[in-house]
Amino acid sequence: MNSKDFDNLLYDNPTELNLYEMSDLTPDITGLPDNIIIWARVDSSDHGHNRYRVKATKNREFSAIFLVSKKPVIKKESNIPKNRLSSKEKQIVSAFIIKYSSLIISWIDGKLTSNQVNTEILKIRGTE
Repeated sequence: MNSKDFDNLLYDNPTELNLYEMSDLTPDITGLPDNIIIWARVDSSDHGHNRYRVKATKNREFSAIFLVSKKPVIKKESNIPKNRLSSKEKQIVSAFIIKYSSLIISWIDGKLTSNQVNTEILKIRGTE
């Protein structure tokens, strides 16, 4: 597919193309340890009870998927022991999810952009 075909598909048939906004919430935004990044994406086709979830990576490797709630639950963990979050890291990520869950949910629902979420987190943290 060349770029013209892509443009035609994108602009002439937008329902045939699934585009999602993705965001990495990096440590400079989240305040989490330098090796932990929170990743999420907006997926309007996902209407299940697990719609609100984020992925945590450690040292650029998949660590865990957390369900976003008042009591975050780990839905899936890495099969590789060195990539798993320690108990303390799980507590830190869970505390982040609890504190910012309304922003994360608004973002996943498409009510906020990733830039708006980043800005709001920085405001709350007092670093903007």
